[in-house]
Amino acid sequence: MFFTHLAHRAVARPLRRGELLDLVRVGIVRGRAVPEWLGAAHDLKERFFPGQLHLCAITSAKTGRCAEDCAFCAQSGHHAVDIASHPLEDEAELERRGRLALASGLSRFSFVTSGGRLTKERVARLARVTRRLTALGLTVDLSVGTMDAEDMACFRDAGVDRLHHNLETSPRFYPRICSTHSWRSRYDTVKAALKAHCKVCSGGIFGVGERWEDRVDLALILRSLGVDSIPLNFLTPIPGTPLAAYEVLSEDEALAIIALFRFALPQANIRIAGGRLAVFGDSLHALLRSGASGLMVGDYLTTPGMSLKQVQAAATSVGLDLV
Repeated sequence: MFFTHLAHRAVARPLRRGELLDLVRVGIVRGRAVPEWLGAAHDLKERFFPGQLHLCAITSAKTGRCAEDCAFCAQSGHHAVDIASHPLEDEAELERRGRLALASGLSRFSFVTSGGRLTKERVARLARVTRRLTALGLTVDLSVGTMDAEDMACFRDAGVDRLHHNLETSPRFYPRICSTHSWRSRYDTVKAALKAHCKVCSGGIFGVGERWEDRVDLALILRSLGVDSIPLNFLTPIPGTPLAAYEVLSEDEALAIIALFRFALPQANIRIAGGRLAVFGDSLHALLRSGASGLMVGDYLTTPGMSLKQVQAAATSVGLDLV
């Protein structure tokens, strides 16, 4: 009854920090997420996304040689990771990838670039590709690092549906995983995009050493901003990065994180993205019954993912329609 009561309360009014921490305290017993908590999170998801599983996919439009030192990222130039780097792809190649995503049955597709702010020429290049792809019926998102107001307006006018910019973790913990730019700069970018009337996708990464308090604080900050599309990523330890020796989160802890975010943001589209295979393997059943409303399909930027056909089969097995 505790979890059902809090789920009803979460619909009536936002849960407070103490209530969310109580959820974690009561909801995890001997390292395992209580099934009643996960079930209540799924019921909350069904209230706002009945029978739905929202899909998206990404492609790396510019890879590697990043000047930032994010401890979890293989693309940082500060780490000894052997990955192929390439500058921003030409327009024909980017359009080809978008058309391929649309032909495969996907309706939402994102271009991701490594590094900080793009040059104005590269912003214009991505804007031109976006116009052509949206004219075909593809929903295009972008993850392009820091943006100024002019960049945001250019992308918005080109038809970009969402600008993606993760906050990653709480402001308290952020300096532990990145020193080359501040958490505040990420927050200001998200806030500026919302002020420019752009829709935003923003979430975080888990299993990088943060505490449950950091997870709760991240959820509350995203809620205060009004972000309604939230990708949850789980660390895949990559050789050559500072977090290479970290253990992958247990499935139970990952499920509890999903349930926490569903209770904190009942109406948000909670999308499970990077690290899903590392945590859950090929099985999606538990994940799809614990509060998640979206999945990223296909490969990630530097790690493999799951095919659209595999996701379709898993969604059908639990009675979900792909959106």
